[in-house]
Amino acid sequence: MIRGLSRTLRLRVMAPSTVARYRGREVDPRTVGNELAVGTLLLGRIEPCGDRLAISVELVRTRDGSLLWGERFERPADDLLDVHGSIASSVAVRLGVGDDATALRPTRPRNAAAYEQYLRGRHEWNKRTGAGLQDAIVHFQRAIDTDPAYALAYSGLADCYALTGQYTSTPPHESMPRARAAAERALELDPQLAEAHTSLAFVQFAYAWDFSAAEIGFQRAIALSPNYATAHQWPHELYAAQGRGDEQRAAIERAHAIDPLSPIIATEIGWGTTSHATSRWPVDTSNARWRRVRSFPSAGSYWAWRSWPKTTRKRRAKHCSVDPPPR
Repeated sequence: MIRGLSRTLRLRVMAPSTVARYRGREVDPRTVGNELAVGTLLLGRIEPCGDRLAISVELVRTRDGSLLWGERFERPADDLLDVHGSIASSVAVRLGVGDDATALRPTRPRNAAAYEQYLRGRHEWNKRTGAGLQDAIVHFQRAIDTDPAYALAYSGLADCYALTGQYTSTPPHESMPRARAAAERALELDPQLAEAHTSLAFVQFAYAWDFSAAEIGFQRAIALSPNYATAHQWPHELYAAQGRGDEQRAAIERAHAIDPLSPIIATEIGWGTTSHATSRWPVDTSNARWRRVRSFPSAGSYWAWRSWPKTTRKRRAKHCSVDPPPR
């Protein structure tokens, strides 16, 4: 439901990682509204009834706690994903965006087991640890084995491989081609998938150094899903590498507004603030130093080194397993 509703420009939908903290808790809509700066909450409860599920949903205005809409659905347990689509459509109508075909485009997987593995994979990926990435790869691969046409799982796999060079000892020249292949496969399966465009754009930026293609890819992802936080977070790194300070700040602030509880987004806000990367160290991909470092196995991390001030690079070199690029 979150993915479907987040596809419209007329709504600001909070990211799953942000709302997960409220799962299983009794909440005061007004308190949550203040914490997340949102005007409407969608509350739901699932109760098993034999081989069927009873799903109760309410749309609540956070300003005064008034009920805007409520409904109860009863479906066979196997139809849970179909119910998600019905609820998303009903909510879109109540919020005045029911005519937005993009927002209501079906996004559900065909297999509930594959979807569960995908969710587990994203949970591990969001940890941003070497072990978490390895576990995420296992979950995404299981999702693909269950449903070989599941584009989202390929996108998740691509995102894991794209980051293993930063969080494990795997060199980027081994992991990044796998990331590209998985992202391209996701786009083959679903050319309108924002996550897949984001995955490929990151590879184009951080490994191929095709900044123009990367920016086009990020912009396409945002057009398809304006509330996908990663599609704003990763362009922030591209703009930082280019010294485009205003755009960098706008991108990461938008990502933070969508997913205010994301540790990695909060970390990158701090990185951008303390490193002064926004204006002091723009990257010139035509210079000799840039061309020389392309042959290094750790080349995928070079953009980060180039965007740090010299003093910051020296300090971080003491704590980084990757040698700094040649001066």
